[in-house]
Amino acid sequence: MTAPEVWSPSRVLTYRSCPRQEFLRYRRGVHTPTAVAETPGVVASTPETATKLRLGTISHAGLEAAYRAAVERAHPQPDPGGRMSAFAREAMDAIDAAWDRLGMPDEGVDGYELNLSIQSEVFDVLARLPVPRPSAVLGVEHELVVPTPSGRMMRGVLDLALQIGHDAVHIRDWKRKRLRNLPRSTELPRDDAMAFYAYAVRLSWPWVKRVSVGLYSTLDNREVTADVPFPVAREVVIGHDVLAEKAEGDRENRPTPDGSNCTYCSVRVDCPLWTRLEIESPEPA
Repeated sequence: MTAPEVWSPSRVLTYRSCPRQEFLRYRRGVHTPTAVAETPGVVASTPETATKLRLGTISHAGLEAAYRAAVERAHPQPDPGGRMSAFAREAMDAIDAAWDRLGMPDEGVDGYELNLSIQSEVFDVLARLPVPRPSAVLGVEHELVVPTPSGRMMRGVLDLALQIGHDAVHIRDWKRKRLRNLPRSTELPRDDAMAFYAYAVRLSWPWVKRVSVGLYSTLDNREVTADVPFPVAREVVIGHDVLAEKAEGDRENRPTPDGSNCTYCSVRVDCPLWTRLEIESPEPA
């Protein structure tokens, strides 16, 4: 028996931008974003963009390690009102491990100095944030799989889930972007990922009455936050349902005709449109 398809906000966004990319990444079963990124010789995008994606992964690893250490109380008696920088050693070790795992350079401006800049960036974030009670950390890189209103299964991974009241939860998503490039607080309730997180949290932890979400800019060390009412979150997820149903019945999977979404596509090497665009591009003088 075939396992039911599991959707996610990123998959919905992928289909919305290019049906062919969604088919190649999620349904053909040969390529996934992770496999493409880790396959030698396969370039997911321009070198500069690939490096930015890896740096985001590396900073995430450091922040994840720090919060896991806080939950496990690696330092048994942190100072009252202390900061997350108390777990800087765990964060730096995780950064170095992710650096090596992703094959980042270890010398020169693109190696040693860039590594130090990431460590400094993560340390500054940790130095700003308070140490939470272990019981208040509901999840670090926490996976939620819940049914949509139509019964379709959707999956999301929360970077950090914090209980901030007896019936309130805050979801934080780390973003290695400038604050000016993040959605405004008024836009967050209908953001595809944020709305799904709010929806999934209410279904996974029925005691939750209020969900807030935040996009934390690690570059600017500030967070954009907003409350997400459950009716709004449910409405967004119903929209995901409609799009997923359309995608599952799509037998053509047409690529974006003008190639506008090809630049950062991780599976463009397998797309006939991209091949044609390359052939039709004029040779450099």
